[in-house]
Amino acid sequence: MIKLVVLSLLVVLAFVFGREFAHHIPTIEHWISSHGWLGPVVFVAGAVLLTSVFVPDTVFAVIAGALFGVVGGTLVMILACYGTASLNFTLSRRFLHDTVCRSLAGRPRLAAIHRAVAAEGVRFQFLLRLTPLNPVAVNYVLGASGTSFP
Repeated sequence: MIKLVVLSLLVVLAFVFGREFAHHIPTIEHWISSHGWLGPVVFVAGAVLLTSVFVPDTVFAVIAGALFGVVGGTLVMILACYGTASLNFTLSRRFLHDTVCRSLAGRPRLAAIHRAVAAEGVRFQFLLRLTPLNPVAVNYVLGASGTSFP
């Protein structure tokens, strides 16, 4: 019952926040474009930071396409995704290792990934990118696994 209440509250907050945020989109677009050639850098930095705290990267992909066009948006998102993966991996490896390992105890699927990566290494990391798992969670698990950064 508590999970249902929390889920309902999150949906309501997302709806309210989304409606409020929608009014600010033109201002944000103008702010990013006003930075000139630094606009994509500012966008990538924001996407890396917000995606690292589990904001969906698809939101940023749509915005990148609208701001920078198809080719520019794709390039910006490739940089943002690689930056996010690097940041999450490094944070998990250096600072959050114990926290991630404790969290894995209650999540058998992610714990299985942790064990498989330790056994299979880089090959398994590439295969993980094809799964529907949240890439941010996968990056944190990989960082805690002790495997090398691909």
